Amino acid sequence: MTAQFTEDNFANHSPTGLAYTIGDDAVPITGYVFVDLFVRPSGQVLAPWPGARFRFFDLTVAELHLGQPIVTVAFHPDTDPARPGVQFVSFGESGRLVTDLPHQVLTAPDRVPALVTDLAVTLAERLLTDRRVAEVHYLLAVEGAEQALRDHSEAELRENQLGVVRRRAWIARDNALALRKYVENSDRS
Repeated sequence: MTAQFTEDNFANHSPTGLAYTIGDDAVPITGYVFVDLFVRPSGQVLAPWPGARFRFFDLTVAELHLGQPIVTVAFHPDTDPARPGVQFVSFGESGRLVTDLPHQVLTAPDRVPALVTDLAVTLAERLLTDRRVAEVHYLLAVEGAEQALRDHSEAELRENQLGVVRRRAWIARDNALALRKYVENSDRS
């Protein structure tokens, strides 16, 4: 059985972020989590491999306070010899959702890693739909294109500033040369 969670639409302001309050009398997990979805290149233009990063706050599992662990769940295709995970299909590609747990969860009593894994995978399965992953992929691509445009504009500005500095240096050089010739001509007369 996995803990229940309630979405908080206004807490996580990252472009691909969500937030949930976790709590259920039937399952001993409580806390708050920020979820940030991401995509990894798959080698194919149209089929990214999705994942979710869970940043927990005040996480308590089976009466053990774990603090603020970060857990990652990522899709790995069946051709990828990654660790075992839960079967999952992303954009028609068969694979597994592989969970990476932090040290404080891995070293907790046996029941704790299983409960955290179940919670993270349950949320990931709900969130990593093809539609949502495509939207995240689009948002990240737009953000990347906008950053490239800003970087290009900044590079053009720097190039223009360097052109001004270069012209000033040439003017200073020409003035110094003219002064030197003037002094040389004055010495001859």
